[in-house]
Amino acid sequence: MRENTLVKELTGEALGTFIIVFIGCGTVALEILFESFGHIIPIAILWGIAVALAIFSSRMMSPAHLNPAVTVAMFLNKDVPLYKVPLYWLAQFTGAFLGAVALFQVFKSAIFDFEDIQSVNTAKMFGEYYNVSTSFAFIFEMMGALFLVFMIFIIVTKVKQNNLIPILIGAVVTVAIIIVAPYTQCGINPARDLAPRIFSYFSGWEEVAFSQSPILVYVIAPVLGGILGFLSFKGWRRLVSKQNHK
Repeated sequence: MRENTLVKELTGEALGTFIIVFIGCGTVALEILFESFGHIIPIAILWGIAVALAIFSSRMMSPAHLNPAVTVAMFLNKDVPLYKVPLYWLAQFTGAFLGAVALFQVFKSAIFDFEDIQSVNTAKMFGEYYNVSTSFAFIFEMMGALFLVFMIFIIVTKVKQNNLIPILIGAVVTVAIIIVAPYTQCGINPARDLAPRIFSYFSGWEEVAFSQSPILVYVIAPVLGGILGFLSFKGWRRLVSKQNHK
């Protein structure tokens, strides 16, 4: 029974990250290949919808972390045991990788018709690229993940209407993208960035896929941001508790 439950949880995590990558990165692909939007706001909104749909789709099977940084924060909050952390990560990366595979198949002909398939421009459909210094990119991604995780804890703790939670988390993602994306494309999710990036490496982009410092900026920084988001929430809760007892 325990094994069946774990398989269900891992399937939910994989399904959710698949949806995030397929819809979210698909939105980026539409902008790059067809100039469908022309502005960051509709792209950010669609990313938020992707996250909300992913949570709705997976939360009956798993905790719907869908992000290694969130999983780390939930572990620190003692919501998930240590042995599940690497398994959730593996499921999240698997779902994101399969999402990239599906995305590539949908846009394959348009990608090959594009003027330069191996450019950073088209690689942005899969992984993020920053246009500031590496140190600033690290800070932006860390702060974006901090904001996301902090707000997830606030929403889960304070919102009583269960069906509102995915929508509100999607709205947080939308806000984060509007603020951070002009500088780093706003990854704030190691699985969403690294798994599709690895796929793009083996699908024609090769060294372009890892031309910057993606592990530092899009993997380490969000995980650190998730830890700081958890610590910020704990500090906020202690402050609120003190205020309520005065």
